[in-house]
Amino acid sequence: MTVDARHAEYEAHAPDWTLLRDFLRGERAVKAAADAYLPRPQSMSDSEYAAYLTRATLYDATGKTAVAMAGAMFRREPTFELPAALEYLRDDADGRGTPLAQVAKRAAAEVCGLGRVGLLVDFPVLPPLASAAEERAFNAQAKLLQYEAENILNWRYEKIGGAHKLSLLVLRELAERIDGFETKYVEQRRVLLLVDGRVVVEIWEKRENETTKTMEWQRVDSRAPTLPGGAFLADIPFVFIGAADLTAAVDKSPVLDIARVNAAHYRNSADYEDALFMLGQPTPWISGLSPEFIDKYQGQLRIGARSAWLLPQNASAGLLESQSNLGALKDAMEAKERQMAALGARVFEARDGNPEAEGTVRVRQSGEAATLQSIASNVGRALTIAANWCGLWMQASIEAKVTLSDDFFPAALDPASLDALFRLWQGGAITKQTLFENLLAGEIIADGTRFEDYVEQLEAEAPVLPAFGGDEDEEGEADEDDAEDDEEDEDAGEEVA
Repeated sequence: MTVDARHAEYEAHAPDWTLLRDFLRGERAVKAAADAYLPRPQSMSDSEYAAYLTRATLYDATGKTAVAMAGAMFRREPTFELPAALEYLRDDADGRGTPLAQVAKRAAAEVCGLGRVGLLVDFPVLPPLASAAEERAFNAQAKLLQYEAENILNWRYEKIGGAHKLSLLVLRELAERIDGFETKYVEQRRVLLLVDGRVVVEIWEKRENETTKTMEWQRVDSRAPTLPGGAFLADIPFVFIGAADLTAAVDKSPVLDIARVNAAHYRNSADYEDALFMLGQPTPWISGLSPEFIDKYQGQLRIGARSAWLLPQNASAGLLESQSNLGALKDAMEAKERQMAALGARVFEARDGNPEAEGTVRVRQSGEAATLQSIASNVGRALTIAANWCGLWMQASIEAKVTLSDDFFPAALDPASLDALFRLWQGGAITKQTLFENLLAGEIIADGTRFEDYVEQLEAEAPVLPAFGGDEDEEGEADEDDAEDDEEDEDAGEEVA
């Protein structure tokens, strides 16, 4: 077995990942695959197939659905509880200036798209017994590296000391090679092994065998990472993230069924557009021509306002137009659009202009939220595990915690609910704090607003409501008249007394 061997589950799911990746990337990637998604009809020439491919259009249901799913998970920002030693992750989690929030978004997007991604904690290599100053000079911080499903080639678990541990992991990487102004990328394999209870990291590259003169995989580096103080790693610091759980088992992509229907819809669109091209244009015809006339003018007749046909006597001409509306192909495409909507592509679902009943919306959203809840929970747990592996190297005093919001859908309060809330508060049935919390949950008040700040702003900005019955000047005059009447009433009262 070579270092480039693939796990059996990898081989089984690789075709699905190729399909998903192409449809997630969009029309350019799908058309680049040519007959992988759009088989060439028999007897069609290269130029005809190129035109057939060009006229096809991709209905971008797969990509838009995956983006909408990931976007729903980050409708509210994730929360990061980080010890001081790990605060650097907030702004630079991967050593390339990518914030931890962006790492979370990328991981969630991959799980929504392919159903799988992995996070590796990479520990810096320092000179033996490096001082604190040397560590700072080397920017010695643990970082998080993300690996897409296609780049997690092989893995193995073994029972070691009563625990089921990851003992082999093979990852595909691209290493940068700088050549003047040009950056080249060399494919390599990063292999992580458990050997005698400690982690060993190997780097393999394809190089020429001096004996056979053929290119083959060769190990070019091997090391055993250590923690500050010299302790070896006892576990491979990698976490799998799936749509269902955090195990190495490959989970089905949430949008795989949509992608498959999307591919069928794409083929329908090619046939529909090709048929429109062939049948939708009026075609001129001429009858009653002699063979001599045909031989002389073959290919010379043009159509347009500046062209005139001088035909022989008894010849006739006209335009041939198709009466077909290609209804069968159009119906097939619309049926697939509805099927994609039913499978989860709600963003494309046709609306008839009538608002859905509140109960219907809640039932529909609860089904969608179940998948999102699982993915959000998995990404949060995985980032928590990875951050705490970073904490081992950075000697963090307390554990980190990453949480993704489970508030996926807007819950704006309707006017009737708002009115009921204010009536309850005015009637003394609920406190101002409860009113505030309901307004916050209903997204009437901006997310992140504190109760104390809200009350302070209300008191500072509360409008002075004018008295009913007139403008300011009239109100002022009315107030003066009322004051004079009050004085007269008091004088009259004293006289009576």
